Formats: sequence, structure tokens, C-alpha cells
Amino acid sequence: MMKKHNILKLLALVIAIATVLSCAACIKIGSNVDDPEATEANQVDVKALARAIAFAMRFSGTWTSADGYFYDFDLVDGEPKVLFSNWNLDGKKAYVNLLDASEKSEGEYVLTIEDEKSGSYKVKCQTDNNGIIVSADGFSERYEYTSKQYPPEVNKLTKNQILENIGGVRTDMKDGKKFIHVFADETNEDVIWLATGEWKDEGGYENYAVRYRINDVEADEMWSELKFKLEDDKGNAVSCPGAFYGAEMFVAIDLGDGMVTYNVDSFDNHKELSAEQLADRRAKEFGFRAYGTWTATNGMFLSFDFEDGALWFMAAVWNSGGEFPSGHIIDAVEEAPNDYRLSVIMRGETTPVTMHCLFKDDMIKFTDNEGEQETFTFYENKQYPEGSYVRRGQKLISAIGSLRTDYAEKKEYLYFHLDENVEVRLDVGEWGKTELKASYRVPCATETWGLHQQFTLILVDNDYNITKVSGGVYSINDLLQIDVGSGVKSYIEDSFDNH
Repeated sequence: MMKKHNILKLLALVIAIATVLSCAACIKIGSNVDDPEATEANQVDVKALARAIAFAMRFSGTWTSADGYFYDFDLVDGEPKVLFSNWNLDGKKAYVNLLDASEKSEGEYVLTIEDEKSGSYKVKCQTDNNGIIVSADGFSERYEYTSKQYPPEVNKLTKNQILENIGGVRTDMKDGKKFIHVFADETNEDVIWLATGEWKDEGGYENYAVRYRINDVEADEMWSELKFKLEDDKGNAVSCPGAFYGAEMFVAIDLGDGMVTYNVDSFDNHKELSAEQLADRRAKEFGFRAYGTWTATNGMFLSFDFEDGALWFMAAVWNSGGEFPSGHIIDAVEEAPNDYRLSVIMRGETTPVTMHCLFKDDMIKFTDNEGEQETFTFYENKQYPEGSYVRRGQKLISAIGSLRTDYAEKKEYLYFHLDENVEVRLDVGEWGKTELKASYRVPCATETWGLHQQFTLILVDNDYNITKVSGGVYSINDLLQIDVGSGVKSYIEDSFDNH
């Protein structure tokens, strides 16, 4: 069981007990022989003190019940003390005296506690695995020893921790109307702002309603409760309670109108878009999901791909030649979960027709504009053209590597990683610079095995512009050769620890 005291303090406490016991002998030897009752009383008090010290040493720390109440046993200035309180109560908490801890049987104690209000009273304390059961007046409660200790440790988040854990745009989860934006000042990276505003009903966002400077963010030892120390535009200090939820995905803060929980968002999700732009984004999101080749049991296949940034599909039969029908998907409306209504302009035509696509596990049920229906299965290793694979998510990162640095100059790096939506992102930057050169979504990639391992990456920027980038991994030094906007370069696997 972990204790709050270090080894030197424990040794000092052992010496303190020995001193108390030796004093008991001194009292017995030097007491007034004409007053035997006084001598006996002094002996009992000193032995009780020694028992209380031993108990406080053994059970030193904080023991918490399921409803948030806790006992904390400690030695304050060498005297055994006990604190009973609730974690949710504000204000200063005061220790009271632990006068005795008589062990009636193995692990079963009777504690004598004294405070100014109640005087002296007794409670029972029984050990129970990693907990204790405290009983008094017919009531008992179990308390566990956890990492939540009193007084709670306060962690001041560094500026990088604030930006990494709270930074960016978040929208309130209740109404979806308000947002907060935590960001570094453009001219002074040491200054961090917390701005608030409201989304417009038709999309886009208003100017910031209020902007605070973040002076400090404190977190408890569990990194669950937060305290924001802000400064408004008039220089007034503002203290706001907050909290982390769900592995820092959600942040709650009370800016004066009650505790509000915010989820990760982006300004790009609230831009004012035309109907054509919204349709194009829906089609592309469908394409990221459908990308690749889907095969039916009769040998027919559907292949979804991007041509000049637009989503197309082709219907064909394996191992057959000739011209095959293909169409440009200009919209994909999800009418029900996983069920899409597609607007398609077939090649050579001008009028869109309607088709449907239903996803279920690794299969799709596709219905053309004449009502013909077929079920297709996605096989990762059976793609068009033959001999290629489609990689997504962690498989893509595993094949390419998470972090790479350019082999020649050692300046530029590529960082493939999963974002908060469990999608692959590619960050392009330079070592020593905080601002990225570029950042893309990488929803999927085509991999072809030949003499070398060839890739075609689908890169998507914040405006949904789609670029296909070709590259390869070469067995010699495991180099990745690719052009991500600054010419073809070779990149070798690297680690952040090297920088």
C-alpha cells in the first residue's frame, strides 16, 4: 500500500514512537509514589498515544467511500490526526485528534477521536482488502485507498498541454449553438486566448462575443477537474471551474452561465456553403467510404475512384474486355443509417439519375436507376486493377510508417497519425517550427506490390480539395519516396525522441 510519506519521514516516525514509549518509562520512574492513580493514568495516556501513532503510520493517507466522503489519517507536527470530510465540500478542512487506536483483534481497531464540537467519541475500524470499514452508532461505510489523496495535488498545465488538450474549436453538446476557441496568439506564442461565440443558424460563425486571456489552467491529480484562471479585456481576474470527460475529448467550463460541456469541432464544419458545395462534400464523404473495388458472386464488380477530384464509379466483370458503364456521383444523401440515395450522371449523359447504396458490414447492396439490385463484397486483396490493395486507418500507417524525415536535408517531416475521429491524417512540417506546412486527411490509399511497394494516397485538404499523390517504399533503407507539394523526396523512418 502506497503511503504519502517518504522513507526518511517514516524513519523519523519510528523514532517518535520509541521516544513516546521511553517517556512512559520516565514517567513511571519519576512519578510521585504518593499518587499511584496519577502515575497509572499517565502510563495509559502515553500507551494510547503510541497506539494512535502506529495506526496513523500504518493507515497514512486518504480513504474514500462511494459517495465521496473520506477519512484521512496523518501525523501533523508529530501528533496523530484524522480528517473526516467530503471531496465536494468547499472551504478549509480541519484535522482533529486521534487519541487512541486499540487493536481488539487482527485488523480490527477501536479509534478514540476528539474534536472541539463533539468531544471524545469512539468508532470501529476494520480492514477489508484494499479498504477499511468504519462503523459507529449502528452505521457502517466502506472506504477505499486510491490515488485520490488529500490534500489534492494541483497540476498546472503547461502552455503546450493547454493547446494539446483544450486547444482548437469546440461546440456545446446541448444546443450546438455556442462554441469556444482556445488558441495561441499570432504574435506571441506565450499568450493563449479562450474566445467564445455563437454559430449562425445558416452556418458560419459570428465574431467572438468575449475573449479571455488564459493565465493558468489547474488540474487535480486525476486530471478530471479543472480550474481556469482567466483575464477579461478590462484586466479583471476571472476564475472558472471546468472538467475533462472521455479522455480529454470533451471539455466543460462554467463561464458564468452554468457548466457547459463542449465537443471537438472545426470552423470548417460551419462555413456557409452553396447547395452544390454541400452536395459535392456529401458525395466525397460517400466516396471515402466506398473507395475501392467491390465484387459480386457472379463475377461483376463495382470500382469507386476519384478522377480530377470528383467521385466516379465503374461497373464491370472480372477478366472481360470492352467498354464498361461509368458514372459521376454528384450527391450522396444518407436517408437512413448506412443507406444512401445517389445522384449520378452517367458518362456521355447530362441528366442525373437516381441509384441507391446500402452498407452492411463489408458488403454493399447496390440498386441502379432501373431497379436492378446486386450485393457486392469488399475484399482488400481483390482490387481493380488486379494486384493492388486498398489500405485504410491503422493498416495504412503500418505500411508507410508513422513518422518520417527527409533523407537528404533532415528538415522536413511527414507524420501519419490517427486523429480524434480515428481517421488518418498527414501533417507536413519542418523540425523546429511549430506551424505546419500542410495537413491532410488520408481516408484511403491504393497499394500495389511489384518490384517495390507503390502507393497512391488520397489527400483531402480543409476545403475538400482532393489530390492523388503517388509514391513508393523501397527496401533499400526502407525509404519512402513521395511528392507532397515540394518535389519528390526520400523520407526515412524517424522518432520524435530524436528531436
